[in-house]
Amino acid sequence: MKRYTLVASAVLSVTALTIAGCGSGVADARPKTDFQGEHSEYLSSLYQDALDKGQTDILGYVPNPAAFEPWVEAFNEYFPEIEVELVPLFGPELDTRLNSEIATGGISADFTNLGEGELLKFRDNGWLEQYVPETMSGIDPIYIGLDDMWITPALNIQGPIYNTDRVSAEEAPSSWKDLTDPSFKGRVGNTPPTTSGGFPMATTEANNLGIIDETWLEGLAAQEPSYFPSSANTVQALISGEIDLYTTGPYVVYNGAKKKGAPLAFAFLEEGNMAIRDAVALFKESPNQAGAKLFLAWLFTPEAQTISLKETGRPGTMPNAPKMDGLKEAHVVTIEALQNDYPAWRETLKRILE
Repeated sequence: MKRYTLVASAVLSVTALTIAGCGSGVADARPKTDFQGEHSEYLSSLYQDALDKGQTDILGYVPNPAAFEPWVEAFNEYFPEIEVELVPLFGPELDTRLNSEIATGGISADFTNLGEGELLKFRDNGWLEQYVPETMSGIDPIYIGLDDMWITPALNIQGPIYNTDRVSAEEAPSSWKDLTDPSFKGRVGNTPPTTSGGFPMATTEANNLGIIDETWLEGLAAQEPSYFPSSANTVQALISGEIDLYTTGPYVVYNGAKKKGAPLAFAFLEEGNMAIRDAVALFKESPNQAGAKLFLAWLFTPEAQTISLKETGRPGTMPNAPKMDGLKEAHVVTIEALQNDYPAWRETLKRILE
């Protein structure tokens, strides 16, 4: 398994590090850059706690390390003695790893980044630790998970992605109805409709809002869509010309491909796009929990919220976070929808689309 280790090689705007006569003999944990803000003292105290406890090598199991890289690099400018390692794990492979680690003494990772459907299961398994940092002061409560077991620093916007070499701006979908236009028959693709992920979650909420219904699904089925194992695979099929339109894909994956020069565009829809909470959670009794608490708390600072949108295309969740250009409305998939409606909707997807 490849491990991503992201540690800044240089510290920018370094100020003098004050050496304090603390009992631990550890250097004073004031951030090494001119970090200013409402919660600077709080973050400094978390940093000092991590240093005092020696919990500075934190490990995260995340599905997409690239989405965390800009955060980690900026974080290390402020807190250079904290090392963040990211292992790309999700789905059944993550479940297998966690069960194996628990059987042999405990979970090795300190935090994870998953959809709330998976986090609900982890909560029920007793694997998560309650944590809501002070940096989330003023946030909408919808971004705090059940029993304070997970927190959401950013949103994963879902919507149509298309190949601009094969679909003109005039042809591109501008509404949910356009996704069932017969002109796209045989040209569309998606991830498997009944696997856990963005498509079933987004369409659950769209159905609840009355934006789509079973008739819309039947129209989508008439497009004879191709299915690919993951979002990355579906975007690659777009780039290669195997398909022309990815009906409901994550902006963050589109954004990464677009930055590499792929001929792609993302469609913001008239009725709004669905938004999945890109949540993070602490593992219970993790080995470097103090350092992980600092990292997760920092994700809600103004700088981290700005980086999230600018570098990865995920709008932040704090009230003053920058807004996403072009997005008419973000309909956040609710936890109630996941608990009450998601299972039955997946059966509907299976009946109509498989």
